[in-house]
Amino acid sequence: MNKAFVNRHGAYFSDSSSAVLYFVPISPAGELGPASTSPVTGPAAEISGEFNLNGIVAPDAGAPLIVSHTANGRLYTVDPTTGASRTIDGVDVPKADGLALEGRHLWVVQNWINQVSRVRLKDDLAVINAKADTGIHPTADEYEVVIAGR
Repeated sequence: MNKAFVNRHGAYFSDSSSAVLYFVPISPAGELGPASTSPVTGPAAEISGEFNLNGIVAPDAGAPLIVSHTANGRLYTVDPTTGASRTIDGVDVPKADGLALEGRHLWVVQNWINQVSRVRLKDDLAVINAKADTGIHPTADEYEVVIAGR
């Protein structure tokens, strides 16, 4: 296991060497339930690098999880029930590692390049393309809002 995210329903864990997520339910009294494993399918299931699925957060109970993928520098939504994943288009986060969610701001720690990126999420998972590929301190004249969809 690699990273963990805990909410009032339980703890989710990523595995950077396998395309799986783990979940341990937590009762209202704080008791742990039986762990379950969910295979991840779709684009987030690629495990071609040394570090793959990494950071993990959930915006709301029942909403898709958001995971970072270190090897390909992408963010994905993952259905916590089925494991089906979708790419959050328009977001490039090389060496993406840990994630922290603060309201609708997603902070992406990018190890090995000493960077933290902020992605602003909307209710429909719209994100801002930071145009990081134009240089450190991006030099783009325009930025887009990209709708990831659910």
